[in-house]
Amino acid sequence: MPAHKLFLFGLDKAGKTTLSHFIKEAKEIQPRPTLAFNLDKWIIKDLEFQIWDAPGQVSLRYVWKNGFNRAKILMFVLDCSHPERFEEAFTEFNQVIMNADTRGIPLVFCFHKWDIDLAQASYNDARAVFKLPLITDRPVFSYRTTVKNLETSKIPSNEDIGGLKLKLVELIQSERWGT
Repeated sequence: MPAHKLFLFGLDKAGKTTLSHFIKEAKEIQPRPTLAFNLDKWIIKDLEFQIWDAPGQVSLRYVWKNGFNRAKILMFVLDCSHPERFEEAFTEFNQVIMNADTRGIPLVFCFHKWDIDLAQASYNDARAVFKLPLITDRPVFSYRTTVKNLETSKIPSNEDIGGLKLKLVELIQSERWGT
């Protein structure tokens, strides 16, 4: 069975690679800056996902178009502990979702680093900047994510990484069966 391509993107230092590794192995890593696409594979409920983890540095964002080409799912990671970068993140996010090649592709949006108090305090500001309910050309799902202090993160179980993984499977299965 073919792998299902997932394009993972966001600004530098958002936590994309760490989140990807955590989804795959439930372990935290010490990441290095992503200088090219990190290609990885996740197996969730017998479905194989091919992950295109994009570099987030300004000088490397031009390669993103190569990553979202033929993607089945877009996953954006926002570091909510840096509200001063929300506008920059929105600009980059918008360039991807407004691209005709991504029209209709489901979006999974991660309000990330939920273990940090400032991330929780900035959540409503992030929601106001990104206005996810106004995106109508694709299914949109949002999750509050963290790879640290999971027991004390206060994330409802349907919005945590476990819920996110189930949603990814559901999106692929609904595409496959046309539901």
